[in-house]
Amino acid sequence: MTMKELMERVGERRFNLVKTLAKDAITEIEQITKENIDSIKTDLVAGKSRYDLPPFMIRLGGVKILDEKTNTYKPIPRIYETNIEEGVS
Repeated sequence: MTMKELMERVGERRFNLVKTLAKDAITEIEQITKENIDSIKTDLVAGKSRYDLPPFMIRLGGVKILDEKTNTYKPIPRIYETNIEEGVS
């Protein structure tokens, strides 16, 4: 729904008021919605290029590898594949 459609439905002509109310509503929804964020660690195996992901996962935030020399996690760049099959493990 666009702002114009929202303004027509509620019968309000003041754009800035409707915009502020919509932003406040979205902020309130974000505050009461609890995200389920989880972190999983696994060991890398030589020669293995694919690893299983949790079945309940909706979005992958990132993949990092521990650099033992500096004891910090370094991100791995994403590889975008177009031939990913669903349900393949």
